[in-house]
Amino acid sequence: MSVMTSSGASFVIGSTFGIVSMILMASDSSLAAQVERPVASPAAQEADEHSDPRSSIPSVGRFYVSLEEQAGTARVSFVQHGDVLTATWMTATGEVYGRGTYRWDPTSRSFTGKSTTRSLCFWRESGVDDTYEQTTAVMVQEQLYVVNDRELIDRWTKPLRVDCTSGAVEIFKWVEHTWLATDEDWKPLGPDLAPTGHASK
Repeated sequence: MSVMTSSGASFVIGSTFGIVSMILMASDSSLAAQVERPVASPAAQEADEHSDPRSSIPSVGRFYVSLEEQAGTARVSFVQHGDVLTATWMTATGEVYGRGTYRWDPTSRSFTGKSTTRSLCFWRESGVDDTYEQTTAVMVQEQLYVVNDRELIDRWTKPLRVDCTSGAVEIFKWVEHTWLATDEDWKPLGPDLAPTGHASK
């Protein structure tokens, strides 16, 4: 004897030697429903897109100037390719004094790397009272934090004592400077303008 259910499946009930057996026979349509692959909802698809690590990497502006008075309106220009950032550090007159390369670190949420800079050294010739000064290239550690569309915090190891012969940093301290995004003419961006540089992937 067979019994049809409302879902389209039928049961065959038989009796052999007093033992009742039941066999489920599914129709083609119900079997297809069981093996059909579920389709993700739009919300789930959007969540998958946001799970891409690259989507959390902030875009860095093309040009910035220092807000530190002692820096004398120093400048920096950036080039960003995905999670890699390169920088050219300049004086207020455009003289290059350092270059750096950084990679996005999701743990610290900063672009982390190293850069070169110039450290001032003083020396005096034997028997001469005048003191001379010169600069030597040193390597520093650096972390760049994107605060918003217009502000960047540069955290780096400022040399306090340098071996001027080898350029090795013997003593340093971590310091932070704030930088403000500008246009290509080094003028601060207006309230309705975004940085001129964006990440390219």
